Amino acid sequence: MARMDLYQLLVNIASRQERILYGEVSERLQDHPNPHIELSNLLYDVNRVCADFGLPPISALVVSRDRNSQIAFPENGFWHCSAVANLPTRHLPWLERYI
Repeated sequence: MARMDLYQLLVNIASRQERILYGEVSERLQDHPNPHIELSNLLYDVNRVCADFGLPPISALVVSRDRNSQIAFPENGFWHCSAVANLPTRHLPWLERYI
């Protein structure tokens, strides 16, 4: 159920063309998964499902903020996920809008 809750949260964030911090995602989910362990695993699973259906990786909307700037990017695990590494080029413009 946590994966579906996470997906619905990210769809809502995407519909507003926003991004969300890892900690905020954890706070909004019922189980409050650890942002560094359980949440990373859930985001990986969501990426795999998106890839299976030919959708861009919606977890790109979940970001960390650099302490020295206002720039926010997905964590390293996002970039190493096979669903992202093998991302079709047709999804790159979508991804660039959010990161």
